[in-house]
Order: sequence, then structure tokens, then C-alpha cells
Amino acid sequence: MKPDHCPQDMPANELSGRLWSRRQMVLATMGVLAFGCTPRRGGRSDAEASSVGPVRDSTPADYGLWYVVESGDTLSSISRRSGATVAEITQANRLRSSMIKPGQRLFLPGSRHLGSDPMAGLLDRHNDDLPVPQGDGSYEVIRRGQWTNAAIRSNHRSMGTINRITVHHTGEYAGTASLSDREILRRIDRYHREGRNWAAIGYHYLIASDGRIYEGRPENIQGAHTRGNNSNNLGISMMGDFHRRAPSAQHIAVLDRFLSDTRRRLGVAKNRCFGHRDLSPSICPGDQLYAWLQRYKSG
Repeated sequence: MKPDHCPQDMPANELSGRLWSRRQMVLATMGVLAFGCTPRRGGRSDAEASSVGPVRDSTPADYGLWYVVESGDTLSSISRRSGATVAEITQANRLRSSMIKPGQRLFLPGSRHLGSDPMAGLLDRHNDDLPVPQGDGSYEVIRRGQWTNAAIRSNHRSMGTINRITVHHTGEYAGTASLSDREILRRIDRYHREGRNWAAIGYHYLIASDGRIYEGRPENIQGAHTRGNNSNNLGISMMGDFHRRAPSAQHIAVLDRFLSDTRRRLGVAKNRCFGHRDLSPSICPGDQLYAWLQRYKSG
């Protein structure tokens, strides 16, 4: 099993818009037929080009709403107001990215009305489509001995005083879609120990998609997660690939809480929290997670 981008690591010895009802759309269509309106030569406008309409066009009138995007809207803000998830809106309108434009029509599946945005004024609209921590971010730390019987090898160094923290993502591993988080964790651990001859899994902690935190190796043992920069450096990895896909709200809430708790416990300042790419040539922890980390550090 070969990892995606991470880790790269140690020496060998270390190891408010308008609503359109279906009826209004039908009337508008009848008007086009009656007056013989035709599209301009050249096809759809730029606003229409990225959204080719809902996948289901023959759904009942109460199945959803048509919405005209206004300045300042994001998919996340529309999702919060309508109740339709970003994924549902994206799929229903066949969007290729999260970029939307004023005047663009979006179908909001399953929505009957738009309420106010509970996060209005609290978010930078340019970062609004990044995950926002929700809930209390409570977590459980599962010690290494609780999830594996594999002994830690002797080829490791003492950590010393921790004065920095590096955030990673594990990347996607082929053939793991149907596996449990624990099984994926065991496979990563086996690859790091047997494939790379490291003392144990390279990260100190891994955060699973369900919010559980697994200890990879004790904090008093130097990690194997950031080539040339492992000394005094605690490694925390989010399980998954977050280059194009953002972590879930639950996943990011746990990272937010655990990272803050760990910093306070160890006396590590926010500006000493890094993404893997800050310290080594890598795209880890992925664009989406890295963007969240920048927000965290500036908050």
C-alpha cells in the first residue's frame, strides 16, 4: 500500500435572492414559445455555462426551488439558507466547481423556502466554502495499545521538548473505500513499519472521519512525518485526502479543539503550527485543509 503525498520523512536510521417556483418557470417557458424568443448566437451566457440546470427536470413543483444568485452568495451560504447540502446543490446543477456568479440560476433540491443565514457577517465570504467548526468538538483519544498489538521498534530517537506542531492529511490509499478507519490505520502503520522500516506509524496522532483520535506513536518519541524537520515536532494527521475535498464539519471541529488543547498543554504558539508543505516539498495537507489552517492561525 503506497501513500499519496505524505509522509515524507526521516533518515533510514531514525525511522438574499429571488425565488422561482416551478409554476413561474413554466409560465416563463410559455412566454418564450408565444413570442418566439431564441437564444443569442453563441450559446449560453457565462453565468449559465457553469450550471446546465437540474438533473431532474420532471420533478413535482414542491420538490425544490429555483434561486437567482446575488452578489455575496456562496454555495455554503445558500446551503445554510435552503437546507440543501452543498453536495446536493452541486449535483443537481452539475457544477464543476464551487464558483458561482450573480444572476446564475440554481435549483435547490428539497427546499421549500430560504431562511436567513445564521452565519451572516461572521465569515469571510472568500473562505465561506471552507468547513466551519460545529458542535463542541469533543473527542476521544485512543492509545496505541488499544488499536494495535504491534510493538514500537527500537530504531527511534527521543523527542525532547515539543515546540512546533505540523498538520498533515494521510492522502487516499487505493482499495480502502470500503475499509473501516481502524483497518486503514493498521495498514498505514504496517506500511510505515515494514515498508519503510520505521519504529512505528510516522504521526503522533491521526484523526479519523468519525472524530476519534488515534495515537500513532507516543509524544516522547520523535516522529517520522516531515523530512528534515521531525525534531521537536508533533505530527497530527487528518485521515483522508483534503486537496480538493474539504473535511466534514465534525472532522474539522475535532481538529480545531484537539489542536488548541494540545497547543495549550505543550505551550506551543499558533505561529508554530505548520502545514507539511511549509516545511518540506509536498502538497500535504491538501489545499482545503491548508486553507483552514491559515484561518486557524490568524484567528
